[in-house]
Amino acid sequence: MKTTTDSKLDELARVPLFAGLPKVDLERIAAAGDIVDAPCGSDLTREGRLGHEVFVLLDGGAAVHAGGEVLNVVEPGSVVGELAVLGRGRRTATVTTTAPSRVFVFAGHEFRRIAHDMPVLASRLLRKVAEHLAA
Repeated sequence: MKTTTDSKLDELARVPLFAGLPKVDLERIAAAGDIVDAPCGSDLTREGRLGHEVFVLLDGGAAVHAGGEVLNVVEPGSVVGELAVLGRGRRTATVTTTAPSRVFVFAGHEFRRIAHDMPVLASRLLRKVAEHLAA
């Protein structure tokens, strides 16, 4: 298991999906992914491609677009890419950073494992997926 820094744990604890989780769970989440810098204009996901990662926007911003139309604006704390990873399918939209951004990136298999092993997180994800589908 990778070692993590307190600052990484603090950043993850501010994400609504992870807020209030015990430190041991945050440590497992932190060890399952990496924080990367994404310049403005970086595509985090591309519509129609298979989904292999889940992205948590820590800083910056992004736009969600499909079929050439902007569908949503993504702010820090948002999670993107989870639908394709959980469903093991194709991306339903392209997500492009609109500012220099810091992103926590999970490999798909790590994200599915964490969701499976943490029922509280799985419940929160289910609510999030329901919200996406209702929008």
